[in-house]
Amino acid sequence: MNDINFNCPQCGQHLAVEATAGGATVACPKCGQVIIVPSLARIVATPKKLKRTLWPWIAAAGAICLLLAGGAMIWQMHKWMQKQMIVKMSSGSSTAQATTAPKSPDAAGKSKNVLLPNAPARLSDWFVVLDGINGFYASPEIPKAAIAALEDAQKNGYENRSFSFSPAGDWLLLHNQGFVASDDGLNMCKKLREMYAEEKVNCVAFTPLTGGWTICTDRGVWGPGNHIAPQGAWKEFSKLRQDRRPLRSISYGQDGSWVVLHDATGTSYGDIPPNLAVVLDIAASNNIAIQCVAFSGQDWICLARHDWWTSNTNLPAAKLIAQDFKIGRHPKWVAFVPKPGSFDAHRFEAAVRQSMAGKLAGGYVCEAIDHGTIVAAFAGGWARAPWEKVDPAIKMTVDKPIIIASCSKTITAAALLKLWEECNGTSRQFSLDEPFWPHLAGICPVVNDEVKTITMRNLLMHRTGLTQEFGNNPDALRKLLALPLPYKPGTIGKYQGINYYILRLLIEQISQTDYSTYVKSHVLAPMGITDMDTHSERANSRVCCYATPGRQISGDEGYVDQSHGAGPGGWYGSAADLGRFLEGIRNCKVLSRATTAMMFEDNMGWDVGDPWIKGGLHTGPHDGRVHSEILYDPQGMDIIMLINCEPANPVISAREAWMAGLGGNVPFGKLPILNEAAPSADSVEQLKKLKELYNQGLINADDYDKKVKDILDSL
Repeated sequence: MNDINFNCPQCGQHLAVEATAGGATVACPKCGQVIIVPSLARIVATPKKLKRTLWPWIAAAGAICLLLAGGAMIWQMHKWMQKQMIVKMSSGSSTAQATTAPKSPDAAGKSKNVLLPNAPARLSDWFVVLDGINGFYASPEIPKAAIAALEDAQKNGYENRSFSFSPAGDWLLLHNQGFVASDDGLNMCKKLREMYAEEKVNCVAFTPLTGGWTICTDRGVWGPGNHIAPQGAWKEFSKLRQDRRPLRSISYGQDGSWVVLHDATGTSYGDIPPNLAVVLDIAASNNIAIQCVAFSGQDWICLARHDWWTSNTNLPAAKLIAQDFKIGRHPKWVAFVPKPGSFDAHRFEAAVRQSMAGKLAGGYVCEAIDHGTIVAAFAGGWARAPWEKVDPAIKMTVDKPIIIASCSKTITAAALLKLWEECNGTSRQFSLDEPFWPHLAGICPVVNDEVKTITMRNLLMHRTGLTQEFGNNPDALRKLLALPLPYKPGTIGKYQGINYYILRLLIEQISQTDYSTYVKSHVLAPMGITDMDTHSERANSRVCCYATPGRQISGDEGYVDQSHGAGPGGWYGSAADLGRFLEGIRNCKVLSRATTAMMFEDNMGWDVGDPWIKGGLHTGPHDGRVHSEILYDPQGMDIIMLINCEPANPVISAREAWMAGLGGNVPFGKLPILNEAAPSADSVEQLKKLKELYNQGLINADDYDKKVKDILDSL
């Protein structure tokens, strides 16, 4: 009997057990971890010598078993299929016909499908199994449009490659001739259309925690940004891409787990259950190609060409796959509808505080809104540090207005779209697909002919062909628009702030109203926002901008008048204000539902989609920084994070904390106790008194700096 070799998933100790038909339970001698090794004898190749000597006896025994059990098996399968109201498609040839089990009438006399007997009707039990070239099984709750797409692929003889569900209920079928999706306007679909002409797409995967997506090809992985998947997965993607390793499949779990299948039999994974790690390690060491790994809540199913494994044989999909293998069929793909989970605000806050601990010279503020209800609102650190000469030791709070930098672009996009809706049917009516230049001809009378073809939609989507910036003022704009364009408008996306300065001018020219005035009255006021502005005289609440920790120098004053160049940036607002703005967008308080949908589908005012994120960075004259981040999750969650200094990575901090709140693993260690973060009232009072003594000349600068350091070190 062969030995099965693998590593302990807890400590990495090399282990070996005898391959037995019934599996084995092993205790690691190094760390004591108990590992249940699945019944894996089937995947260990029999030595060639044994194959030659035993093969005739094995064949004879198999023939006898088939003769004795064949009739009974066929009869049992017939009865079983009558009970299962699961759509079953016949085998993978192009001439195969679809077959459907009989349907039982309900009380109204209509037909309805029923899941496997006694199976719980949980959302994560809904599934699709791809079988053969284009056969499939599907649980009856799967949308009719998805069933129709699978039937059409079979009718046309397409080879199915993967099937995926998103947390929002979207789905996508990938086959060798293209793809079919629940919504052709998904950003994923737009990217797939671009990629299909150039390379082979092997798999598409939605991330259960974030609603994001990744596309897997022979050349690597493409996604809208590293915020949409576990950080470890993206690091592995980068490594595989650098090594030019082809990727076959990607799968994500709802707790932050992930599995990447690459090369012929290679596997990479993170945060997966120990028994699944054992299965993948043993399969890889025996050169067995895993075809698919699928997660259903805490359970999983792993498919190879001639074998399969699961953590739970009671899953409806597992029962079906077991029957399929018994009759000699070999399913190649399984996909589950992600089970929705609740947002844990405690874990979210703890994750944010942990990611910021000891890394900031200033402070941070964060707010999370779940379906319109604020579930977390907290701050930490300093708005103005204790060593400031004016107004020292002011703590950061949720209502402190801060410059939100490029998050202003989302506000500008909403304002232009609101103006477009208001002008519809009036003498000022305009189209988003008409050139912008005629509206600004009075400001920029002479422009390059290519510039005259740039539309307002191009501006909103950063597809103008403009690649340089000389400043946000009319003189600089005239200089820029006189130059030829390196790209044809509408073809290449390139993020440029000048696009949104032009939108600001368009709002003023068409509305005949000052930009800030229009935005405040037509966008912000209907959302209940009264304190946002492009300048501020609220001196007692000024927030300084700081660089990295360890430099006790005065921060850059965070308040200057931005009113003349606002549009691409320039707005001041608190986390509470931005929360009201995102809620106003979600509930269509300003824009119609159709326009709101277009804003997201075309990434108007956003950096990336699924979920939609907009980030901003303001840099002061002495390298003081303000980072702003807003996140809009289609599942109902809004998150705002503002930081007035240079942190490790605010985008990753917000993304990882969001995933932690949804139940994912936290990459930066054990979550802290939440009463540790803010400076105490006593310490703030000590710092203020110390500052008074310094201002009165009662202590010198060196003593002042030393005492400030002692107080801060004690926090």
